[in-house]
Amino acid sequence: ATVANAYAKSLWDRYKVPVHSVWPPVLWSEAFRRPLRDFAAAAADRRAKWVQRMGFSPRAIFLFAGRWSAEKRIHLLIDAMPQDCGLIIVGDSDADYADEIEASGRRNVLPERGMLGAEELRVAYAASDLFVSASTCETLGNTVVEAWSSGTPVAIQPVGGHLEFVKDEENSYFVDFDDSGIARKRLSSIVAAGVKEAVEPALSEMGEHFRHLNFPAEIQRLLLDPALSAKSKWRAMKGWRWMLEILLRVILLLACGLIWPFTSVWSRAYFAVSCDPKYRHVPAGSANEPDLESKPSGSNSESCCSTSVSDSHNESARPLVHSESSFV
Repeated sequence: ATVANAYAKSLWDRYKVPVHSVWPPVLWSEAFRRPLRDFAAAAADRRAKWVQRMGFSPRAIFLFAGRWSAEKRIHLLIDAMPQDCGLIIVGDSDADYADEIEASGRRNVLPERGMLGAEELRVAYAASDLFVSASTCETLGNTVVEAWSSGTPVAIQPVGGHLEFVKDEENSYFVDFDDSGIARKRLSSIVAAGVKEAVEPALSEMGEHFRHLNFPAEIQRLLLDPALSAKSKWRAMKGWRWMLEILLRVILLLACGLIWPFTSVWSRAYFAVSCDPKYRHVPAGSANEPDLESKPSGSNSESCCSTSVSDSHNESARPLVHSESSFV
């Protein structure tokens, strides 16, 4: 089992590994199951405080909530923000990238560093008009489920786990944040069309579905029942099929026992001689991978382990973190 159909397809396409089940999404706190009206007053109060701190009344308020790390690509959200809209960034991490995000505030960008409790986070979702994410490394993206449960649509990078539930312009939106100009125009058009109105009633239906989702029952239906059914079928085998299945299992067990010592020694030796990646800051506008042009045409430019950002059109002129070696 895996967490998203997108990764099930990837496992099959790359390694021919079959995936028979997908885990249901889980809301980590009961606060997200409560009805929208329970947080309406607190959300209005939080929104008023945001507006007061920004010093102007934005046409719409966007929210990012999550870990402040480079793979989340929060700087692309800042670059794509329309001037007449506001962006609230909540979350934290101990990375240098988090320090840069905290220092990147503009008139319409308000970083609020610090981890929020469940009810505080639910209020933040409800106080915003649109949740945004430029991340390309989401296995599922629980923030999408949290936002919907809070009655807030999302505008996300159309890749990976983000593709699991979102249908563009039906229940939320896809935005390509790789190009800040295109993303800015897209966000402006979403606001002009009515952020929530344009994706109703599907938005409310998704929120209602996740708020009332019975996680234990879904685990039973999607994972346990199929597994127990397969077990029953195997036990019902008779004759040569049963003997063939036993023989195959014994062969595989012996093969694992023979291969394990070699793989164990090799992996330990490999990690013993490996080194940690080194980082350096590069001047604003030059945050390109030095070997980008020399990469083979078949290389995967969307790898989650290495982030390449072109900052030549960045108005904020902030330094970015650049890795001198790849993660293994």
